[in-house]
Amino acid sequence: MITTYKELITNSVVLKPARQDLMDEHGLRRSVNTLKQAVSVTSTANSQVFSIVVRDHNASASAVIANQIATTFKSQVKQIIKVNNVTIVAPAETPDAPVSPKKMINILLGLVMGLLLGLVYASVRILTNRRVQTLEFLTDDLQLTSLGLVNHQPVVATKADNLAAKQRPQTAAKPAIKRV
Repeated sequence: MITTYKELITNSVVLKPARQDLMDEHGLRRSVNTLKQAVSVTSTANSQVFSIVVRDHNASASAVIANQIATTFKSQVKQIIKVNNVTIVAPAETPDAPVSPKKMINILLGLVMGLLLGLVYASVRILTNRRVQTLEFLTDDLQLTSLGLVNHQPVVATKADNLAAKQRPQTAAKPAIKRV
């Protein structure tokens, strides 16, 4: 019987009148397809009780929609299946915190994925590095003879360069840029 109820609740037989009541009484405008995607019915095994779950971008609207669908279902099931023992056990309440998205889980997941992606990228860069790092690799592994080394010397500033830098006039823009 619960399966039949699930089918009725997510069908247009209940959603169309619920949609009309939502527009008339609460001013909520949703299409039948939007309601169909937002509504799900859950139940536990071996139980006659089921829950109507509505996911919407507005928390108070989701509670109103769930309550309206439950009320519409209760009135429609009497006409369709001729069942009079359907009762609403508890009305839907507005949740205090958003159900989705879970920001902390998303941040942690992004952090872990970023670290893993960084490690994979670094590993691939190291493993595919084909540059010669040491002289010993050339002489020992490739058995090439060393003809000499080229040293890289740092640039040394001369006295003439220092004097020219001191004698340049400073404009008002330079100190402002330095402060930023």
